[in-house]
Amino acid sequence: MIFLILKQRITKSVDNWSASALAYEITSNEFFFALRDGYPVTPLHTLIVPQRHIISYFELNPTEHQNLFPFLERQKNKILSEDPSVTAFNIGIN
Repeated sequence: MIFLILKQRITKSVDNWSASALAYEITSNEFFFALRDGYPVTPLHTLIVPQRHIISYFELNPTEHQNLFPFLERQKNKILSEDPSVTAFNIGIN
């Protein structure tokens, strides 16, 4: 699972963000789907998950590797369009 974690200037009260909300899919393609985290580290915290079940990032095939970063870039642009106060992104891989 690849995590797209964003850093931003928080403009809303923490009380407005529910830690009990379920994750929900926001977009997908042939290789990956993106979820808004049900227990977000920050607002708009997004998880990118391969469509194919794998144990590790290192099991992605060459086509999946080729398509991962364009998909990630689209998610970054979507987040920035929803909240222009985002100033940085962290990408973690589990």
